[in-house]
Amino acid sequence: MSTTFTTDNIDRLSARPSSDGGWEISFRSGNAGLCHQLYVNGKLVDWTDTAEQRRFLLKAADAPCEVVIAAIDRDHRGTDMSEAHADLLARPDFVSVISVPRTSWLGAFDRLALLGDHATGQIDPLPLTVRNAWPGYAERWPWGRGPFGRESSGMGGLKMPGVGMGAFGAGEFGMDADLVHLEAALPQTGQHQLLVRTIRPDGGYADSEVLTLTAAPPPQPPTNLTATAYEHATDTLTLEWELSADDGAP
Repeated sequence: MSTTFTTDNIDRLSARPSSDGGWEISFRSGNAGLCHQLYVNGKLVDWTDTAEQRRFLLKAADAPCEVVIAAIDRDHRGTDMSEAHADLLARPDFVSVISVPRTSWLGAFDRLALLGDHATGQIDPLPLTVRNAWPGYAERWPWGRGPFGRESSGMGGLKMPGVGMGAFGAGEFGMDADLVHLEAALPQTGQHQLLVRTIRPDGGYADSEVLTLTAAPPPQPPTNLTATAYEHATDTLTLEWELSADDGAP
């Protein structure tokens, strides 16, 4: 059964600060009978349960956000369509996603950290994000510790996801592998240096090669918007405002 999905006939998108520090996002849609999804920086974060709802509540963000609202049939409202419709839901250039193959070279209690330089040229030891290499749902069976000959191609103990179910050729012996995704939004404009740090349980670590990414995030929203003058002859209103230094915004 085909899936109805569109970003057409959706307008009057607005974002207003909510009482809890987040954002109330409202919109108008001409897609009668369809539910709606909210994508933030190319990822599905919320959806409506009825075709009539025209509002989302978005938690406060610590970095700029790019939002897209899409209409979809009710049966697929919880399905992330970002890969199938990458042309409409492309991840913005200020969001970095680095993928690390989950192989037996990663220890059972290792953690993966994404470090950046905030466009300063100096890597900050405080990670942008951290993930467990092997979360509770992912079994780790390194080579020689699993049932021999029961994996694909007669190998044993790799616990691979299966042909076509993971990143093609990214695992040991050229097999497919699951990926650990390290994602972070970069609020500073300019060229960023990034690296992945594998942290061992004893505190030791190993760093990847440095990667570079040029980010161009949207400007921060103005605060303290004030009308300072009005010229009757030219019908000109003069406004003054201050840029927000801390608040993230869609």
